[in-house]
Parts: sequence; structure tokens; C-alpha cells
Amino acid sequence: FRGGPFDESAIRSVRRRGVQLAKYLLSLRTQLRNGYKVGGEKSEQQSAAELYRLPDLSGQHPEFLIDASMLPQFIRPTLHRPRPRRNYQAPLLIVTESMHVDDLRARASLSLADLIYDERFDGASFASVADGAEIAAYLQLVLQSSLCRYVHLLLDEQFGVEREVVHKGTIESVPVVPWSSLSDAQKKASRDLSLELRDGLTTKRVEKVNLFAFDVFGLSNVERDAIRDTLATVPPTAEEKKNALRVTTGEERRKFAATFQDAMHGVLAASSVTVTVRVRDDLTFGDWRILQVDRYRGHQPE
Repeated sequence: FRGGPFDESAIRSVRRRGVQLAKYLLSLRTQLRNGYKVGGEKSEQQSAAELYRLPDLSGQHPEFLIDASMLPQFIRPTLHRPRPRRNYQAPLLIVTESMHVDDLRARASLSLADLIYDERFDGASFASVADGAEIAAYLQLVLQSSLCRYVHLLLDEQFGVEREVVHKGTIESVPVVPWSSLSDAQKKASRDLSLELRDGLTTKRVEKVNLFAFDVFGLSNVERDAIRDTLATVPPTAEEKKNALRVTTGEERRKFAATFQDAMHGVLAASSVTVTVRVRDDLTFGDWRILQVDRYRGHQPE
């Protein structure tokens, strides 16, 4: 009920090219693991000596690159579930248990220094992974892209129905193209974009991240347009609901007419028939606008 044939094509392309994030992480011998749990007054406690004086992310709202030197140090003697020390070894890719979908907010964070985090976060350590820092930074870009939000919207059974955030199971199901499958040019683009991301996101950088993800998955122009259109009108936020119902602008109508005309040319390429499509702003029906389609055989209108 959220997508059409073009969306189906886009999802199939993404699934065909990528593997689920959880499976890819396991192939690298790592995975997203939940952070430590403090527990209540009556819960059994274990020694947290291994974590003593480590930078603690708990209670923070991390940006794209976490500066561990600015975090408070962990000083509790015990925890209900401290988790193994190796879980907290850098480089770390960290996501919140309830990932927000705002394109300008950090959906995933990167730490190049050891730190610990509580149960609000899930993290994957790339300490034992060859090129671990680069792969973690690349996965951060994928999770930050609108393509990731698109997959959540179309494939998650709860996002947009019961909630406006996504959780670990959904995050782990996002398809990713393995780092080893990327071209040298794509790897360089990933490194460059990752450095840009550390300065925060702007609308222009969001588009660069999106184009990078589209290129990595080899999506067609039609599939890219379908993703943009769906994300502009289908998500459950108030802004997008309002956008879906507003009157179209003149520029949007002209773009639609041009796209329609190009599509018709493709359909009719094998015949001698051509069409022109134009917006008839002089003909209105309430908020509706009219498109006129003229068909030609040779140079003669039909």
C-alpha cells in the first residue's frame, strides 16, 4: 500500500545487489551488540572492573564522529550486565536502539577510540577486521542515506504504522553492498564522504550521500526518481503528509510533463509515432491541473 511497480523494482535491485547488514557483519566476524545494563536495586551485579575509567557514551546524543576525550569516565564498580571488554574496542560503529529517520540527524556514529555505551545503543567493533575503520565509516554512510530510510519504510512492518523510529532488527535487515565489491573509485568516494560527514550534514551533503548509495547499488534513473518521490510523500511524519496533499507547483508540473513525455518516447520508439506533453495551466478544475498529450505520426498530428 506504500509503493508501486517502480518501488518494487527498486527494492528488488537493492536486495539483489546487497546482503543483509547482520549477515555481512557476521561474515566479518563482528555484529551489533547491545550495551551494558545497570540493572535495578535487586538485580544481580557483576564486576565492571574491566570498564573502569573508559569513556562512557551513556546519556549522550552522539554526532557522526564521537570525540571520546569529551565523554565522562565510567566509575561504577558493578553492573548487571557489563558485556565483554572486546565489544567496546575501536573502531566502533554505534547506532541507537531507536533510530530516528531525520536525514540531517546522525543515524549511526563512528568512534575511533575505545568507549563504552549502555543498553540504549548497539555497537559493532571492527578492531579485528581488516580495513575496519574504512568499512565502519562506509556502513555509516549507507545507514545515513535516504536509501536506508526507504528500505525501512517499504519493508518494516511497524515503521510508519505503530512508530516513527526503527529498531535493531530492522537496522540489521538493511541490504548493504560488501566493501570488497566496491570499485576503487567508490571506495575513494566513501573515504571522502566520511570525512565530510564529520563536519555535520547539510542538504547538499545529504544529496551527495544519497547519490553515493544509489551508485553503489547501481540503481537506474527511474528507480532513483521512485525513491525520491516515495520519500517525499509516503512517510508518516506530519511534514511529508502535508507535502503529499498540497497543490503541485508549476515547476513540478513541468518536470512531470517532461518525464511523462520521455517515458512515452521510450514506449513508442519502435513505431513512427511520437508524442508531446504540455501543461494546460489555462484549464483548471479546482486544484487539479490538466496535461495535454498530442500524438504525431511523422510530422502530422493525429
